[in-house]
Amino acid sequence: MKKSLYGCLSVLLILMVTFIPFSATFAKGGVSPSVNTDGATNITQTSATLNGTITNQGTASVPTLESFNYGTDTNYASSSVLRTAAAPSYTNNINIVVSAANVDYIAIDANYNIYVDNSLSNQIEEFDQSGTLINQFGSTGTGNGQFQFPAGLTVDSSGNLYVADYGNNRIQKFDSSGHYLSQFAGSGGNALSNPIALTIDSSGNIVVIDNGHYRVETFTPTGTFVSQFGSQGTGNGQFEDPRSVAVDVFGNYYVVDVANSTVQKFDHTGTYVGQLTGPFNAPWNIAIDPTSGNMLVANSGNGTINMFDPVGTYVTSFGSAGSGGHGQFIQLVAVAFDPFGNAYGVDHSGSMIEKFSYFPTSFSQTITRLTCGTTYHYQATVTNQINGISGAGNGADATFTTSPCASTTAGNISGGSLWFCTDPSATNYQGSFQGVKVTSGCTYASTPTPVINAPSVANQAPVATPSPLFTMTLTLGSENPQVKALQHYLNTHGFPVAKTGIGSLHHENDVFGSATKAAVIAFQKSKHIVANGVVGPQTIKVLNQ
Repeated sequence: MKKSLYGCLSVLLILMVTFIPFSATFAKGGVSPSVNTDGATNITQTSATLNGTITNQGTASVPTLESFNYGTDTNYASSSVLRTAAAPSYTNNINIVVSAANVDYIAIDANYNIYVDNSLSNQIEEFDQSGTLINQFGSTGTGNGQFQFPAGLTVDSSGNLYVADYGNNRIQKFDSSGHYLSQFAGSGGNALSNPIALTIDSSGNIVVIDNGHYRVETFTPTGTFVSQFGSQGTGNGQFEDPRSVAVDVFGNYYVVDVANSTVQKFDHTGTYVGQLTGPFNAPWNIAIDPTSGNMLVANSGNGTINMFDPVGTYVTSFGSAGSGGHGQFIQLVAVAFDPFGNAYGVDHSGSMIEKFSYFPTSFSQTITRLTCGTTYHYQATVTNQINGISGAGNGADATFTTSPCASTTAGNISGGSLWFCTDPSATNYQGSFQGVKVTSGCTYASTPTPVINAPSVANQAPVATPSPLFTMTLTLGSENPQVKALQHYLNTHGFPVAKTGIGSLHHENDVFGSATKAAVIAFQKSKHIVANGVVGPQTIKVLNQ
């Protein structure tokens, strides 16, 4: 074996007579968080930014949803759900106690189940969020479902698990129950040698660190070779000991090279484009949050986790070197995100996996399509759930009033039949001047100079065009409230972004991912628009009709 995973695993295997299974304990949760309603800002005729703050995180209070309830009274008829991508703070409140220092990699599925490699026993072990061991599979050997030092893991959208079988030079695929499904190893010029880490890109392809060949290889889920890049060396685009890879929503690759102490970035073609710059100290592993696009890098040298924003700008660090304390690591070797954005760090020598709960100490959301000159009530709210125990915290009720309606005097209208309109977002202003109420925002008036908020045309009813819902070009990787509106439009017009989970109806978010792109392409094809997955001028025009 050319390289060890983190020390002499072959010696450990020889010395091992029996193995102690990976065990875990979690702190209890469900404590209701305390949240403040901080007031509205940036108030216009039709929009406002709502603000809130989590004031008491507690040691077991794990927020799973931050949102604002709002409406014209305290019944809060509308609700605007927030999942912010702003820089959060991470508070360590859950430790998974490992009985043996043998875990190097971690993966988390859509149900928050945690998978780890146990390279001493040549098994994969699975835990639920309560820390209970719910499954383990694998054994020592070269047969199907057996391992010689399992390493990196990743989970696809169907819950299937891919495992880098380092010593057997292959990738094995298992279903969510741990049953062996298939394997691939490449061949010829793309044959794998000591595959050590892997991830899945937005197309569902398997991206593998081929440690023995100092390169990155991509395969389809069935094992068909797609592409490769990298070579041995210390220059740009070269590797001496690549250990981890992640792919962002734009298709860019990020590769951690332990020997060169670098995190290199490559575009979707595998062309070197630069490096992340941060307070690195022996960087070892990288993970990307698919929701926010934020990145985490594990520093083995000092036990810190560096956070970067989606474009690679350093934001903050958390964790520290040490043993026994919350958020401390002796030998930090891996990081991961769960679906909510909570962070996990693997301590190889400290026999511990640390969970850092996602706490945005402050959060905000801009709401639109409000009515001018109207008073609204709103409150900030946070909910959580852990170990089956739920908790919720609501801020106090607060109010804000949108700016007064713009007005103009209607003139040159014959017959003395006039209209008064106060809702700039109202539609269907068409109608005769016979005292008919056209919409809830427009009523008949007999005064000689009525006030309206839309242009009038002689001898016609005033006609107002509501502000278009879609105004911005949106493409893969865009992060904007209009993406959430786009997903809702697609979900309610026969082009579902997802059937369940993130992106599905009532679970829309602000991130334009691959599922959103696929739904946009289906919409474009149905409207005979160029089906490129980009919401450009032509698509925007059709969406706003």
